[in-house]
Amino acid sequence: MRIIEYSKQFGLKKPVFSHIQSAFVIKFLKNIEGINEGIKHLYELIKENQGKNTSDLAKLMNKSPKTLERWLSELKKQGKIIFKGSKKTEGYYCIN
Repeated sequence: MRIIEYSKQFGLKKPVFSHIQSAFVIKFLKNIEGINEGIKHLYELIKENQGKNTSDLAKLMNKSPKTLERWLSELKKQGKIIFKGSKKTEGYYCIN
């Protein structure tokens, strides 16, 4: 029971207990943020931080810039955000 409670405290899924031959095995599974949840979180982050560029958003989300570029592309396709500004002031903005 303590293992299950500690897993919850660290944001892990419920561990999987199994028995293989003469060994008792515990698998700890990490909660992985899916693409849709990641995109939703990114959109909310842009709403709160208008004008941030890709690298700033990647740092805020602790994701790679390449991942953020894919998610930003999806949000642009959906017509939810736009990119504007000059080289020094460029960034993403929500379309309301």
